[in-house]
Amino acid sequence: HRGVRGQQQGAEAADVADGGVALGETSVAVRVPGRDVEILWTDIVAVDALALEQGRGQEIPMIRLTLRAGGLVDGVQMLAADGYTVPTDALFTALRWYHAHPEARRELGRVEGQRRIEGWRMAALQRR
Repeated sequence: HRGVRGQQQGAEAADVADGGVALGETSVAVRVPGRDVEILWTDIVAVDALALEQGRGQEIPMIRLTLRAGGLVDGVQMLAADGYTVPTDALFTALRWYHAHPEARRELGRVEGQRRIEGWRMAALQRR
């Protein structure tokens, strides 16, 4: 399972031993097997949910981080939309919200951020 946590000056949510996403005050760390990437919040242009066709009419839900040209990481970072210790809706909401509200990123790694993310997690679980 993958985890979602805050990093840089504290931690939110779960273990990232097998991969995951860590939200920090200055960046988003993405850990996938064989590759770790740290993406500055200022390099993220957009956060979108989409479905990729796998064939035979099957779709794979994904979260796409569109990145600005010339940043530390160019292009797009795709995140699997399942397999995390928190519901995908909560991860997507957190990424979109903190992207849109840079002034609130200081709460990541603190009690305020933990409470906010827990609220999104609980809301996502209730929608299931």
